[in-house]
Amino acid sequence: PESAACAPSGTTWPTRALKLDHRWLQLLLDGSKTWEIRSSNTKWRGRVALASTETKLLHGDVEFVDSTPLSRKDFAANVQQHRVQDPETTAKVHKYKLIFAWRIARPRAYVNPAPFPNPTGSVIFVVLHAPEEIFADTEIAVPTPAPSLCYQSVSPPDRTPPASAAGSKPSSSSSREPSPTASDKPLR
Repeated sequence: PESAACAPSGTTWPTRALKLDHRWLQLLLDGSKTWEIRSSNTKWRGRVALASTETKLLHGDVEFVDSTPLSRKDFAANVQQHRVQDPETTAKVHKYKLIFAWRIARPRAYVNPAPFPNPTGSVIFVVLHAPEEIFADTEIAVPTPAPSLCYQSVSPPDRTPPASAAGSKPSSSSSREPSPTASDKPLR
């Protein structure tokens, strides 16, 4: 989708970042992945930046809204939320002692990804000690709204009798609402 650059006034930037593979990051940012599967719970709620382990950049952020334990059956039944489909990653998740779905909402992509501090020892999260400095040049991509579905109204043919028939009685069909025609279709 097309987007426009925008840094809304009063934007609150995340104070921590989740490190993850770029493929998962992209799915979170486009909204098609709403569960991040992990082997541990998180109590964190609020905005979290998404840090790509490949590019070493913050590409956007999401809101952590919940963390829920999953059974293996629940994991298998909810592929559309977590998007884990490949056999290798599925096998890795099945080895977890416990499975948690970190529930994600309201993704925001950055027009110009920002580098992030990556201290030695940070595995899952990175604390962003100075977000106002890290995000100083960052703009949020605002998706262009999808065009609304509108209908073209086509005027019915003029049913006024010709002037020569002015004295004639109007037909009963002239007072009825015109029926929809094939030309009453959605505009694209």
